[in-house]
Amino acid sequence: MTEIEEARLAAPSVLAIKRGRLDAHVTILAPEALVSFWQEIREVDNVISFTEGESPHHIAIRIRTAGNFDVGILLPEDPDAAKEMLLAGVPIRLGSPRRKGLNHWQNPAGVPDPPIRGAERYRRIANAAGAKVP
Repeated sequence: MTEIEEARLAAPSVLAIKRGRLDAHVTILAPEALVSFWQEIREVDNVISFTEGESPHHIAIRIRTAGNFDVGILLPEDPDAAKEMLLAGVPIRLGSPRRKGLNHWQNPAGVPDPPIRGAERYRRIANAAGAKVP
């Protein structure tokens, strides 16, 4: 699946998160190729871009420079994503329970981990963050 296809599948969950917390400032961390996609979604307040191959340390600096974030919701299965949020000092990081560097994630009893990718993964993570995604 391409990056743009993954972004299209993630978008409904991002919208649900914003609609569930109208006071939230939603910032998307995205590769340069996806910046225009996320900028076209009015519920997205800001987009931080990074280049392919950029180190987690440099991306963390970009995150810190962009603002003081309370929560990072990591939808992709990129193993560096949690590391970038941790290095940036984001105190609450939600995402797949298999990924190191996350906190405040709990699968309800009997609910399996979200799949590696796709709309169901994003729906489960958004629901764990408090959004209501059908």
